[in-house]
Amino acid sequence: MSLEVIEFSLAKRSYCIELAFVDEVIALDNLTPIPLAPPGLCGLTCLRGMTYPCVDIFSLIQRVSNPWNQTKLYGLRVSSGKIPYVIVVWKIRGIFKIPKSSFTKMDEDLIAGVWQDQANAKQFINVKNIPLQLRNQVSSVWAETLGMASAKEVD
Repeated sequence: MSLEVIEFSLAKRSYCIELAFVDEVIALDNLTPIPLAPPGLCGLTCLRGMTYPCVDIFSLIQRVSNPWNQTKLYGLRVSSGKIPYVIVVWKIRGIFKIPKSSFTKMDEDLIAGVWQDQANAKQFINVKNIPLQLRNQVSSVWAETLGMASAKEVD
């Protein structure tokens, strides 16, 4: 049995997400920063008349600000539960089918596990927990503005 994943990079690290959660890959030409936003919420983007919060998972995982030194950014529009959002990425490395045997499960909030290939290990992101992690950092005013549900509603 295998999983289909999309691999991407952020700050010289490789990550992957199960492809079933990714609705589309977009060029982030219109990322609007939000002044005084908490770490993890790097801005908003408008796509076909809809506004989406843009999530910096590097900041959520590493607990430090992402060094945004890329001139070209991409986004993975993700639907997990009731909250659609965009994950900001630096580079899309590809789409792969990986055997479940090469996936080592972990029990962390945002890291579901690690996928090891011949080159190196990639952290496997648990997209279902991103809204909860972001909700914990965002005030209720921000949450209402962004249309984010309470932790109870996300489950």
